[in-house]
Amino acid sequence: TMAQQWIDEGFEKGIEKGIEKGIEKGRVEGFHSLVEKQLRIKFREIPASYLSQLSTLSYLQLETLAERVLTAQSLEELFRF
Repeated sequence: TMAQQWIDEGFEKGIEKGIEKGIEKGRVEGFHSLVEKQLRIKFREIPASYLSQLSTLSYLQLETLAERVLTAQSLEELFRF
């Protein structure tokens, strides 16, 4: 029936949207882990306040941070947005 077809289409769209969100979340978590590793390699000890701030950043902010870690001389400089 037409109603069942609409339900099925809505269900499929919901699944697709959920998968997309899961993939994006995985990308952010993976990138977060990479940036944290970069910070630990460069600066060794990372204060909890910076780690807390790091966990709130978007993918684009993490991407910017990953680039800036190459030239930053301090954590203070790095986290100045």
